[in-house]
Formats: sequence, C-alpha cells, structure tokens
Amino acid sequence: MRFREKWLFAIPFSLTALLIFNMEIDAALFALALGLVIMLPVAVTSQATLARTLVVLAIIGAAFTVSRAVIPGDGTVEFDYTSLAAVIAAGTAIFAVILAIIVCRVKAFAKISVKAYRVGAVIVTLLALGAAVVCIRFFGGEQTGMIYEASELLHGRWNDASGNRRIYICRNVIENIRLENLPFGTGPDTLGFWPIEPFTRHVPELGMTLVTPIDAAHNEYLHILATGGTLSLLPYVFALVIVAVQWFLSPDNALSAIAGAGVLFYCRQAFFGISMFITAPFFWMCLAVLIYSQKPPSDEKVKVDVLKRVK
Repeated sequence: MRFREKWLFAIPFSLTALLIFNMEIDAALFALALGLVIMLPVAVTSQATLARTLVVLAIIGAAFTVSRAVIPGDGTVEFDYTSLAAVIAAGTAIFAVILAIIVCRVKAFAKISVKAYRVGAVIVTLLALGAAVVCIRFFGGEQTGMIYEASELLHGRWNDASGNRRIYICRNVIENIRLENLPFGTGPDTLGFWPIEPFTRHVPELGMTLVTPIDAAHNEYLHILATGGTLSLLPYVFALVIVAVQWFLSPDNALSAIAGAGVLFYCRQAFFGISMFITAPFFWMCLAVLIYSQKPPSDEKVKVDVLKRVK
C-alpha cells in the first residue's frame, strides 16, 4: 500500500475520534486514551513509525479541537474561539505535526535502533500511566464524572452509584457467587435469575416507576466467571495473555499490530461493557486475524526464504 493510500485511513479515524469527543462518553474517552498509550511500544519502532504516531496524535488533537470549537445548532453552526480546551488541543496538534516533520528530516532518528525506540516507548507509556494515576489520586475538581469516581475508588471509597451504578452491579454479582458454582458458573444467560435487586426509577412525566432487572454484570470477565465459572474464564484470559505477549514481541508484524490493536481496545472496554451482537463479531474477527498472523511459517516457506537468501 502506497503512502497516500495509507493516509486515507486518517479520514475514518478522525471522524471516529470526533464522534467519541462529541458524545462525551467517559468510558469511550478513557478507552481511546489508554489504548493509544498502551500501543506505543508496538507502534513506535523506527523513524517512520514515530513520525506516523505523532501525526496520529495531531489528528486526535484536531478532532478534539473541532468538537470543542464547533457548536452545531438548529440549522446553524457557531464557532467558539475562546474555548481553552480547544486552544490547547490545537496547539498540541500543531506541535505534534512540527515534531513529525523534524523526525522525518533529521537523519539521527534513522540511526536509532529498534530496541532503543521500544525501550523509549515503554518508558513513555509507564510515565504516562503513572502520571495519570497520580493526577486521578489527587484530583480536586468537581465531584462528578468518571475522574472523580475513579479518584474515590483509589481512596478506598466505593459508591454504588459510581459508573452509572456499575459498582453496585459488580459488587452484588461478586457477593452472590457461590463456592459450589465457582467451577462451572450458573449457566449462560442465568444472571437475570440471581437475587439482585433491580434498578427502579420514577418517571414523573409518565406517572410510573420503571423497573430494570439486572441480567448482565457490565464487566465481561466477571460475567463469564458468574455464568461460566473459572473453567471458562481462566482459559479465555490465558489465551488472551498468550496472544498479547506475542503481539508485543512482534512489532514488525504489521498484520499482528493492526489486529492486536482491535483486540486491545475491545478487551479494555470489556471491563465496563456487555458482549453484544454489534461489537462481539468485531472482537472475534480481530482475535482470529491476530492468531493467524502469529502462526509460525510452514517448513516449505522457510525453505524458500533460505534459498532466496543463499542466492
């Protein structure tokens, strides 16, 4: 694929980032940020990949700028040039583009080894994750939103209302797991029969109280443990760990890197989501491609490669 064709993917990527920023779904924003940070040791392995990663950062900054500076109305579009967040994001995007140009032009970046790039990316990833934990731990902003709730969790203060009551759901699921059901669970789609008090919400406009039963753990790993038991969860997690290690150790495998990125984002989001028919096929296809990409070459292919090198 030629260079220009590669950057055609920037169009759907920028639109996706713009949608995530406009919807302002905390879990999606967290997934985007964490996924990109964790991907750095695989994505950054050379001068070219470092420059491309900086351009990706610039695209994300530009998308965030548009989401904050452009205010769509009823048949009209307004622009907010005073948004501090938009100004900072725009500045970050411009700075990332300048850095990408410098990286491409300076020959010293081409002399850096793959190992040095990967070590540097791992250090940046660890520093970013550490800084995020510290900032969340000492968060002193408004007492609402995901960051505040995460800060409360780091302080050991568990609130059932946190995470749109996901804490309540997970706590009740864990408390109702019986020792005799731990190996095999209670069976597929049986969580709705567990003795967990459903959600109730009074709607004044309708003059009635809506009752929503809890039939999912809102954490895929916990849901598998509850309904399928440890004999289902442990092999599943073990398989994911194996392919994740191979994905990390094979940064030069482009197909593995791309498929692994899809698996990474899904697995991170699975801590807060439900396996649905819209998203699950995407995950299993990415996982299948990832496993296929890690398949060792056949003996015939090895012989052909050896003969080419000899010639």
